[in-house]
Amino acid sequence: MKRSNLLLCIDGSDASLRMADHVGFILAGQNSHRITLFAVKKDEKTTSENLQKVISDAKEMIVTQGVSENLITTRIAKSDKVRKTILDEAKKEKYAAVAVGRTGTGDGFLKKMFMGSVSTYLFKELEGAALWVCH
Repeated sequence: MKRSNLLLCIDGSDASLRMADHVGFILAGQNSHRITLFAVKKDEKTTSENLQKVISDAKEMIVTQGVSENLITTRIAKSDKVRKTILDEAKKEKYAAVAVGRTGTGDGFLKKMFMGSVSTYLFKELEGAALWVCH
């Protein structure tokens, strides 16, 4: 099964913006992989204006690094199950890589390494794609 493209999960956190910057740096100058900015709207508290700002900020970070805006698309999903929604999207579209920022706290090796529940879940469950994690 051939995989391509990158799923960049964004939520407006500093960690997800740093990951957007890293994705832009890594993929700058290439034309073979598209980047999908993926946001999960958990509830009605998340307004469309907030989501548009998150998307705009992430896109700006990527374009600033030299990625063509034509290679960037956006998807928004509505779900209260963020981890599963990301995993389902990665499987359905057969992305080569999934990029997330890590947040949160915890104990144990995996939690110290990844910390956030989303990145830990993806580390355990994601198959067939690389997982890029940024703090």
